[in-house]
Amino acid sequence: MDFARRFRTLKKQLTSSPSPVPALQPKLKAMVDDARSDPEAPQKLEVFGFIEKATANLKAREDNGTSEG
Repeated sequence: MDFARRFRTLKKQLTSSPSPVPALQPKLKAMVDDARSDPEAPQKLEVFGFIEKATANLKAREDNGTSEG
C-alpha cells in the first residue's frame, strides 16, 4: 500500500500545473512505442498492471476506512 500511496502522490505531482508532462508526452510516446516493438515488452510492461491493481486496492481500502499496509 505504501508503494501505491507514493505512486499516487507522484502522479498528482506530474499532472498538476505547472507540469512538464505536456512537453514530455512526445518522448514518452516514443519510449512506449519503442518498448512495444521489443518482443519481450509485454513482460516488461506488466508492472503497469500491478500499479493499477495496487492503486485500486488502496482506494478501496480508503473508501472502506481501512488504513493497513
